[in-house]
Amino acid sequence: GQRPAASPLAAPPPLFPPAPDSFGVQLSGHAYAGPEQFVQVMRSQGTADHGRARLAVAMRLPSSSCLEAARSFAVCPGWGPAAKAGAMQDACRAKLLQHPELLAILRATAGRPLVYARRGDAFW
Repeated sequence: GQRPAASPLAAPPPLFPPAPDSFGVQLSGHAYAGPEQFVQVMRSQGTADHGRARLAVAMRLPSSSCLEAARSFAVCPGWGPAAKAGAMQDACRAKLLQHPELLAILRATAGRPLVYARRGDAFW
């Protein structure tokens, strides 16, 4: 005979919360909703607040709200533009490697300019 179709309830839960504009990323054994969440958690690395910051910020969506949450935690010495850019580079690289479908989309843009603009974000 035929096997019965698997029940949708029997499927394992998704690793990350579903969001149309977000693909989760894992770095250093921890899950993050996306690169922005990783960057905001890393700003407290090495401080007494780091564990609490990870719990409060790592899975927060939308990403714009994670900055607000991260501002309540201590910032590590040496956190500046270079550290922030390095953390974002690590997170974006991990995201693309963990989600080949996104990497394929990015590669398909070859030769075309990519533009990022968000109100109030002069850094990126």
